[in-house]
Amino acid sequence: MISAVLAGLVLLLLFASNWMLQQQREVKSEIRQQRETYDYYRQATRQPQEPRPLPAEFVEAQQIRQKLLNHPAVTPGPGFNAPGVQRTGISIVQAMEKEAE
Repeated sequence: MISAVLAGLVLLLLFASNWMLQQQREVKSEIRQQRETYDYYRQATRQPQEPRPLPAEFVEAQQIRQKLLNHPAVTPGPGFNAPGVQRTGISIVQAMEKEAE
């Protein structure tokens, strides 16, 4: 009789613990789903950031490079991107243009 009661209690404890674990899994699953929904909402409603302006030195360097590449007297070689070459080149091109006037 006592062994039947103990076996019943053991079975009851196993079923109760299984039920509690299942409840915890469902709660965790619901919390995860709510978090994913909220993250999606935040992504969808995020304000777009305005692009930062490029540094003035970069813009100037790109303009110099473009002017040199468009000039008929300039043929870019292997050292064209070396430091100072384009600045020197633009000075030479400006001097040639001033002389031509």
